[in-house]
Amino acid sequence: MSVKRKAKNLYFIEKKLIKYNFLVLFFVVVLLMIYHKYDIIYFVLLGSFFSFLIMHNMIDSQNAVLIYGNARHFFIRFVMRFFLYGIPVYAGLKIDHLKLPIILISLFTFQTGLLTITILRGLRKIRRL
Repeated sequence: MSVKRKAKNLYFIEKKLIKYNFLVLFFVVVLLMIYHKYDIIYFVLLGSFFSFLIMHNMIDSQNAVLIYGNARHFFIRFVMRFFLYGIPVYAGLKIDHLKLPIILISLFTFQTGLLTITILRGLRKIRRL
């Protein structure tokens, strides 16, 4: 598989992840609104927003390495992802430490989706053999 095709494949996966995760996020927010848990909605949205930023950063850094062969940018963006993880965790600890598990669960939604898509695509390739 060519380098440009791998990069397009990563952006295709990102679009798929955005669509599915925002659909799940919509249903979670509606469910929380039905039960009048408005304080939890803010923390779910905070974690999901930073999860999107982290995923976009990760895909961009992988493309920088694949297309341009620029490994220096990968390390810089890797460190930046740690800071992006730290912002919602710090906010959760500072505002209400009991809501930290909610932030952590919503923080890893895009990564869980990426893992699921990768596993399913691998299984399809194995079945073809």
